[in-house]
Amino acid sequence: MSWVYFYNQSARKDVSKSEIPTVNRRSDKKPKSAKPDKPKTSKKPDTQPKYDKSYGIFLGTNPEDFGNIKGYKVVVLDAEYFSKSQIKQILKRNQKVYSYLNVGALEKFRKVYPRFKQKTLGEYKEWNELWMDVSDKGWQHYITAQARVLADKGVDGFFIDNLDVYYHYQKPEIYNGIVKILDQISSLKKQVMINGGDVFVQRMIKNGDLRGKVHGIFQETVFTSINFENETYGRQNPEDKKYFQNYVERSSRYGLKVVLIEYGASRQLAQEIKLYCTQHGFDYYLAPDLKLDQTK
Repeated sequence: MSWVYFYNQSARKDVSKSEIPTVNRRSDKKPKSAKPDKPKTSKKPDTQPKYDKSYGIFLGTNPEDFGNIKGYKVVVLDAEYFSKSQIKQILKRNQKVYSYLNVGALEKFRKVYPRFKQKTLGEYKEWNELWMDVSDKGWQHYITAQARVLADKGVDGFFIDNLDVYYHYQKPEIYNGIVKILDQISSLKKQVMINGGDVFVQRMIKNGDLRGKVHGIFQETVFTSINFENETYGRQNPEDKKYFQNYVERSSRYGLKVVLIEYGASRQLAQEIKLYCTQHGFDYYLAPDLKLDQTK
């Protein structure tokens, strides 16, 4: 499961200057999730408030701890581990619920791993996952069925992850496979928001395939950076920051909802994030660390 990205200086192969002005370089690594089998961060930034409570990202929070999470308009969780009654209780607090759905990678801890491990394209090197062949009809059927199960639990929308599979495997069948999956998910009449996947989203915009399928994007570490070697947080480098600002601003002009997810921001940096998002009409979530297991 992945929702936090690592960055380096390798070029994005499919992003032209005409699509994203000024900056056309992008990393090939991405921030990641923090399920129990992920590395944990031990050093936390100086305490700072969560300025915006529109969206709360709680992918590492256990269902039994969710009663303490209040005040957010939209909460993002992994609804596979929540019962219908537990989700109903969250909805009773006038909170909308979006569920995590891993479309582009196969997690080894999921029950379906043995079923689909022969349909993968390669190792997701940073984490215990494999990039999925999203053109496989069996995988498409599984994801669609899983989306229906989650929709039947009462979720309001989906947090679609790992569409960066298209960045790594830029083939027509990969692109078309994702589009087909999104077609099926959008037929459920739920909100669909993509986490990351910038190259794929830009290709959808260019091809005119996005409208009616995707309502918004989440983008991590526009302002913040993560050093996994010494488990600290800092500022994003200027080049990647500019790239992501151009990307989210262009997506917003296209009509997509934009939510930033930032990790370990200091008070000063948190204020900068707040100002930027206020100026552009974006929502944001300031996570103290990668675990995303807050209980309040």
